[in-house]
Amino acid sequence: MCGYVSPRPISEYFPVWSAMIPFRRFDTLNQMIEALGQRRLRCLAIDPQALPDAPSLAAILETAHRYGVPVVLLTHYLQPTLWHLTVVNRPDAWASLWTMPSCVQLWPAVAHHGDPVSLTPRLRELLAIFATYPGRILTLSAINAEAVQRGVRPWTAQNLRTVIAALNQRLLPPHVQTRRHAGYLFTPCSPNREFVEPGGAAKSIDSRPPQ
Repeated sequence: MCGYVSPRPISEYFPVWSAMIPFRRFDTLNQMIEALGQRRLRCLAIDPQALPDAPSLAAILETAHRYGVPVVLLTHYLQPTLWHLTVVNRPDAWASLWTMPSCVQLWPAVAHHGDPVSLTPRLRELLAIFATYPGRILTLSAINAEAVQRGVRPWTAQNLRTVIAALNQRLLPPHVQTRRHAGYLFTPCSPNREFVEPGGAAKSIDSRPPQ
């Protein structure tokens, strides 16, 4: 997962609808240090203004470097609505987090088997969450928990069904299956990767944010 610390939602910094990786927001320096030490992070995004002082920032950067975790600084200067990304280390590793083996790609634009697909912002936001957890049954609560971490609006049960139906019409064959009384299962049509366990049993998660 990609951790971040900022007083603002991560979606205000860069397009989370193009990211195929979970996001988790940290509130304290200790949470970040612990996550880095446990090797739970594949990347870390920091708004320096969210940290108490320069030594705290230095501690995070040194710890991330020790464990080989790419770091991005989130900064703004002249305009509060204009945010820039500054890669601190391992830019190649950071870039690799936006894609994974799949028939669906979100970066730099949505594509299915290499063909461009036009999606509304809400469809892209939902597809990014599903594509982050291929082969796992996601409940409405789990989907909305990830949406909150990404800084996007949650879905109601009815609205989610509508958006899924629209998404299945754009990606053929349909990629999202409804598992009655369980949730929703996203299965890419990549021949190089198995997403569903033998026998058709998909891994399920509950209403807690996916890990």
